[in-house]
Amino acid sequence: GGVTLAAAKNSGPDALAVGNLAVTVNAGGVGGVATKLLLTGAGTIGTGECSLFSIHSQDVNNIDTAIAVGQPTSVLLSDNGGGAFFADFTSCNNGTGVITQVTIAASLSSQDAYYRKNAAGGVSLYANDGPDGMALANASPLAVSVGSVAPTKLVLQGASVIGVASCNQFTVRALDSSDVERAVSASNTVLINDEAAGGKFYSNSGDCAADNTNTVSSQQLLNATSNFSFYYRKNSAGNVNLRANDGGDGVGLANAAAFPVAVGGAGGDASSSESISAGKDLASVDWAYVTDETPAATWQSSMGFSTASWLVDDAPLGEDNYGHYQCGYSDCRRSQVNFNQFYARHFLNVADKSGKSYVLRLAFGGNVEVWVNGSQVKNLEGTAEWFDYWNREFDITNQVVNGQNLIAVHVDNTQYPYMGYFDMSVDAQVAGQGNAGVGGATQLDNMADGWRSMFNGTSSGDDEAFAVAVDSQGNVYTGGSYYAGG
Repeated sequence: GGVTLAAAKNSGPDALAVGNLAVTVNAGGVGGVATKLLLTGAGTIGTGECSLFSIHSQDVNNIDTAIAVGQPTSVLLSDNGGGAFFADFTSCNNGTGVITQVTIAASLSSQDAYYRKNAAGGVSLYANDGPDGMALANASPLAVSVGSVAPTKLVLQGASVIGVASCNQFTVRALDSSDVERAVSASNTVLINDEAAGGKFYSNSGDCAADNTNTVSSQQLLNATSNFSFYYRKNSAGNVNLRANDGGDGVGLANAAAFPVAVGGAGGDASSSESISAGKDLASVDWAYVTDETPAATWQSSMGFSTASWLVDDAPLGEDNYGHYQCGYSDCRRSQVNFNQFYARHFLNVADKSGKSYVLRLAFGGNVEVWVNGSQVKNLEGTAEWFDYWNREFDITNQVVNGQNLIAVHVDNTQYPYMGYFDMSVDAQVAGQGNAGVGGATQLDNMADGWRSMFNGTSSGDDEAFAVAVDSQGNVYTGGSYYAGG
């Protein structure tokens, strides 16, 4: 509350004139200093699903406030209902690596954790101040309802620009009111059409390629599944609207919005199909991209987002002279583009993911964010390592689905005064076959062999290794710089 501080003046010749000072005393401290915790996340989650929650440090004004330098602060996580917390989505999905606390690092104001509960029912989540770091008031318990979450609507996803007489895969998904993909509890008929525009729908790529009469006008969204795919072909140019409408049986879902497709048009998202063969990368991969303009909010999540005004080019993008010097003239080429903000999209078509694991590999200079099918798999702000060309690897198997997969990338280069670079690949790892590059932005036949051939000793100049990593199969990867001489 408010108080007044008063001081009486002395008597005598050295008397000083003094006044009163009004002071406001806050219950928890002054603004700008972290004093308490806040736990945020969804109030309703699915049984057995991995849901993201965030722990924030706040000041007395309820503003997120960074932890003081030198005082990383631990936060104890718990519930009252038999669930568990995990550090990342992969651990949560596998049910391994349960955690009971997180640490909000110094100079940061939040830390994420995933929560999973395999039985339905209400639960309260707790984030309490830990034994070290700053002393913060415990977060208020967060009430969460855990149970079956039903889908309410259909959405149609695919490429917005296709070629004449080409076979193109589209996917129909069932989503809940929060746009999370959900399985149906009973089989649903879905009616598909192009508003009588003259195109053909097929249930498989073989019939589509043959352009035969085995066309379909509906497909089943089967019980306990959340999506299905079909193939569309139109043998003449023009703009069409694809439709996916509820057939009136099953659980009942709202019709998908009309999905506009330009047949034979220019621009639009690029796409590739995976081709599984040991140690074989695609020679080049097309990306739809734009620099230094902010796209609409759904650019990283909407399959139907229009990129007709974006550039489309095969990787590596832009200038690659520095990349040739850094990575070797024949072994590696780096995308290098003059930008402050870089946005890119690519569709990856997966026929059958069974028996495969998918690894996302990133190289970047600047701050990078990556989404797969609308789910942010990484936000690596401020972690660029200039000489470690392939900076990071992430398992995205759980995010990849059969059919079309949207990969979206944002690179922020505003803090660097030189041209920004970014490359990535998606490798499908098959037991007994090795890796197959299915969405790579670089041209690497075999990363390990490429680096090994360049680190050839000091006779031709200095070679330096800056990073060494070992994968789960025991393969050793080395990154660094070399000098070929001359």
